[in-house]
Amino acid sequence: MGTFSHSIRSFDDQALVALLTRRPDLASPSPANLVSLAARASNGASLSRALASLNASALEILESVFILHSLGRGTSEADLRSAVLGDGKEGHEGREDSTGVNGDSSDAARFSAELSTLTSLALLWWDEDQLRLAPGLEDLFETFPAGFGPLSSNAVATDPLPASAPEYSRTVLNAVLWGPPVARVPANLLSTHAAANEPPTNEALRWLLHNAYLELLDSSHVYIPRQTAFALRQGRTHRGLSLPPLTGHAASLTPESIQSEAARAATESVRLVTELIALWERDPAQSLRNGGLPVRELKRVANSLDLTSEDAVLVCELALASRLVRTSDDAAKDFSPTVSADDWLALDVEHRWSQLVQGWLVSQRMPWRIGQLDERASTINALHPEVHEAWVPRLRSNVLSVLRQHPLAPMTPELVLAELRWHAPRAAITPESVAGLFREAEFLGLTGAGALLPGTDDGLAAALANALPEPVGEIFVQGDLTGMVPGRPTPPLEALLELCAVVESRGGALTVRFTPESITRAFDEGMGAAEIIDELGMYSVTPLPQPLTYLIADVARKHGNVRVGAVSSYIRIHDEAAAAAILSLPAFASVGIFEIAPTVLGASAPITTVLQLLREAGMAPVVESPDGQVITADRQSEKTRVSTRSIRSHLDVNLGVSTPFPGDDALGKVTYLGTRKAPLGADSAPLAVVAQLRAEHEATPTPSPTPPHDGVTGGGVPGESSKISDSSPDQGDEPSLTIVLLREAIADGALVTIAMADSRGTLTHRTLKPLTLDSGRLRAADPARESELTVAIHRIASVTRLNQPHTTEPPAGN
Repeated sequence: MGTFSHSIRSFDDQALVALLTRRPDLASPSPANLVSLAARASNGASLSRALASLNASALEILESVFILHSLGRGTSEADLRSAVLGDGKEGHEGREDSTGVNGDSSDAARFSAELSTLTSLALLWWDEDQLRLAPGLEDLFETFPAGFGPLSSNAVATDPLPASAPEYSRTVLNAVLWGPPVARVPANLLSTHAAANEPPTNEALRWLLHNAYLELLDSSHVYIPRQTAFALRQGRTHRGLSLPPLTGHAASLTPESIQSEAARAATESVRLVTELIALWERDPAQSLRNGGLPVRELKRVANSLDLTSEDAVLVCELALASRLVRTSDDAAKDFSPTVSADDWLALDVEHRWSQLVQGWLVSQRMPWRIGQLDERASTINALHPEVHEAWVPRLRSNVLSVLRQHPLAPMTPELVLAELRWHAPRAAITPESVAGLFREAEFLGLTGAGALLPGTDDGLAAALANALPEPVGEIFVQGDLTGMVPGRPTPPLEALLELCAVVESRGGALTVRFTPESITRAFDEGMGAAEIIDELGMYSVTPLPQPLTYLIADVARKHGNVRVGAVSSYIRIHDEAAAAAILSLPAFASVGIFEIAPTVLGASAPITTVLQLLREAGMAPVVESPDGQVITADRQSEKTRVSTRSIRSHLDVNLGVSTPFPGDDALGKVTYLGTRKAPLGADSAPLAVVAQLRAEHEATPTPSPTPPHDGVTGGGVPGESSKISDSSPDQGDEPSLTIVLLREAIADGALVTIAMADSRGTLTHRTLKPLTLDSGRLRAADPARESELTVAIHRIASVTRLNQPHTTEPPAGN
C-alpha cells in the first residue's frame, strides 16, 4: 500500500513545477524537502485554496471518489468513469435531463482532462490502480457531497421500488434521490392513527420509513441513506459531468452594433469626467470628516452634469480610480483635481478613455455599495475611503473574461454569474457584485449591447478609435441661435463650442444653442468678438445668421465695463510725495506694487512682506482693519495657499486605488477564478524550488531498508528511519513528517505508535488510531483502553505507522 507522501516523492521535475505553479502557496517559503512539501499539500488551508480553484466538473470527480471510497467501492479510473458518466444503458430513478450524453467522446475527453488536472494538483493520487483523496480533503466537502446523505449503520433497502409501493412513494423518493437528500415531514407522521385531513404523501412516507428506503434524521426530517441512494441511482454518483451554462450561447450581434453603442457610452464617460474636473477645479467639493462625498455635493454633481445620483457616483468613482481627483492635503480635505488631470486633459478622446479603463481595471473600489448601510448601520457615501476590497480587480477580470470567451453574444449579469459560479463553485461571488461590475463596464463603454467591445485585446485606444465614427468639422447654424453638428465634432470644433455654446442634446448629432451667458464665457476665456465670428464662420456651412452676429456684438459692448482685481495688501499714505517715493524704490518692485489712487498703493505680496520692506526703508507702518482701526497683524503667522491641483500620496492606497497604470495594454491575459495563479517571489520560483528539493533529495543518504517496529516512523527519534521518503527530514523539519504521517493514518484508518511527552517530559508510547487533526491538536482512539484522548502536536516526539492490510473503511463523519 502506498502513501500520499510517497506519491509526492514520485513526481518528476516537470510534475513538481506544475504543482508549485498551480498551488503557489506550497512554495512560499520554500519547503525543506519533499516530505515537508507533502505536509503542506495536505494542510487544510492549502487544500481549501486548491478546491476554490476548481470548476464544477473537477469537484464532481472529487465527490465521486469520496462517495465510492465511503461505500467501500473501487476507485479505479474505470470505476470513476462509470459512476460519473455511466455506460448509457441504465435508466435512473427520478433522473432529469443530463448535462451531457453518457459515453459521448467529448464527455470522456473532459473527464480525462479533469482527472489529469486533479492528480497534477495532488488532490488525487494513485495507490496502485486506485485513486485516493489527499489526506484531509474528505473533511472539506459540503454537507451532502454529490447530493448524497449520510451513511446509515442500519440495514437499508437497496432494491428498486416495488410496484406494490403506495401511491406517491416514487414521487417522494425521487424528490430526495439526487439531492438534497433531506426532506421535512409533518409532526404527526409517526402517529399510530392517521389524521382525517393529512396529506396523501404521509402514507408513502410511513411505508418508505418502514421498508428502510428512508430514515429519520430527527422528529421533523427524514433522509435517504447513502447506500440506498447509490443503489437506486444504479451505481451513479452524478448524472454526468456538468457543462458551463454558456455552452452553445449563440452570437447574435454584429461588430458594428456593439461598436456603435460602446462608442457612444465611451465618449459620454470621457465628457462627464472632463466636466467633473472642470467643476471641482472651479469649486472643490467638500468632504466628510471621516472621508467620502456629502450627499449635497453628490446632488450638486448630478445637477451640474445632468445625471442621476447613481450615474454621478460612477463618474466620481471613475475619476478617483484614474487618480484624476482626490482629497487635498490641507485641513479642509476638499476633493479637487490632481496634477495628473492636466496631462489627461491634453490627450485625445481615445487615450483619455484608455486611461479611464485602465484605472477602473485595477481599482479595488465597489461603487455598487454606495447608498447601502455599513456594519454600523450608517449610509455609505460616495468616495468613502473604506469602500474597497482586494478581490474586486480579480472578479472584474473574470467578468471580462466571460465576455471575451463569448464575443458578439448578448450577455446579462445573470448569465455571467452562472458561468463564473460553474468555473469557481466555491468562490463567494454575489449577484450584487457581478451586476455592479457589469453596469460599470456598460457605463464606461467597454461593452455595448451586452457584449465586449471588439478589438480590446489589441489595445484600448485603438479599439475605441475603430469604433468611433469619423469626426465632422462643420456646423449648421440656424437663425434661432441654434447649431447642429451632424456627427461627432472634431476636437477643435468641440473645444470652440464648449466655450461659446450650450449643449441641448447629444446622440447621432450634436445640437447646441448660443446664449448671452455662453458668449460671455468665451469672452472670459480671452476671445474677442471678431475672433469668435471668424472661428464660427470657418466651421459653419452657411454664413453666420444676423441674430448670432448681433448677439456677439451686444455681449462685446457690455463685456469688461466693470472690472475686478485682487491685491494681497494695500498701503494708505497721507502724503502723495511719500507714495511716489515708495513707488520709485527698487526694493518694492519684487512685491508687485502699483498705484490705486494718489495716496493708496496696492501690492501682490502679503502684509508681512510689505511691512518688513517698509521698516527696512526707515518707515514706521502699522496694520489697519477695513474700518481703519489699528491692529497687530504683523505678529500673526503667514497663511500658505494650497494649490487646487494636489499631488498623489499614500492616501490613494487607503482609498483602494492601485498606483501604477498598466499602460495601454490589451484586456487579455485575465483568467477565471478556476485557473488562478499567484505570482511567486524570485526566491520561490517553481524551478528554483524544485532544484532545491531535488538537490536535498540526492544529498541525503538512503535509510535502512528494515526500519524498527516493522513500520514507518517520523518525528526524528534517534536510530529510526522512514519508508515515506528516501530522505530523512532535517531536525528542524520534524513536525512536517509527524503531521503528514498522522494525516495519512487518518485517511487510511491506520494504527500508529505515538511517543508522547507528559508535563514532566517523560516519554510514553501508546498505540492509537488517529481520528482528526485540527488546530494543532490530535484526537485519537485508544483501542486497548476503548477510550479517546486529545494530544497537542508539540508533545508528540515520534510517530510510527504500523503496517496492516489496507481496508476501505469509510472515513469518520460524512
